Amino acid sequence: MTFKRALLTLCVFAATLTVFAASAFDGQWSGEIRGPEGSQMILLFLKTQGVKVTGTLVVGNEQETQIQEGVLEGNTRNIVKFKTNDTANVEALWTGRLKWGNTKTSDEIALVREAGPQTERIEVTVKRVQ
Repeated sequence: MTFKRALLTLCVFAATLTVFAASAFDGQWSGEIRGPEGSQMILLFLKTQGVKVTGTLVVGNEQETQIQEGVLEGNTRNIVKFKTNDTANVEALWTGRLKWGNTKTSDEIALVREAGPQTERIEVTVKRVQ
């Protein structure tokens, strides 16, 4: 009976750690994309539930875009991947990795946007909005 209780406690503890790791992406993030035509603000709103990621993305003056097929990856769930379709109906794959500072919480995500051979790869760091 003691072994079963210890095993149950361990499972609950592991599940709690997974929830806390997944929630590191939750919240509002902002940054700036620099390009040949100037800079554009990027706003990212993320919400996680287990390994599923939902939310919205706004780049510059474009309309808000819904995140599609968002998932957390990596054995510590520190990578987020999602797709978006912009106003020109261009599908883009976004990959982000948490950047940990001196605290136990992450305040930055390094994002990479790839949208096919016709579009250049974009790298941007977004910071957590307080």
